[in-house]
Amino acid sequence: MTKWTDAKLKRQAIEDWKDCYECGHYPDWTNDCEYYTYEDWKRQANDYDMTVSEFKKYVKYFYEYDSTRM
Repeated sequence: MTKWTDAKLKRQAIEDWKDCYECGHYPDWTNDCEYYTYEDWKRQANDYDMTVSEFKKYVKYFYEYDSTRM
C-alpha cells in the first residue's frame, strides 16, 4: 500500500479533478459519498489503494479544489 501524506493526497486529488474536468467524467462516488456506509468507504478506499481515513481526506481535497473552480 502506498504511503499517503496530506500533501500527496491533495496533489493527487487536484490532478484527478483536472483529469475529470477535461474528460467530463467524474467518479461515481462524487454523487453518492454523502450516503456511504463504512463498508462503502472501505471499498472505495481499497480501489484507490488508500485507508478509509486517507480516502476521506482525498475526497475532501477533491471537493475543496472543485469549489475553488466555480
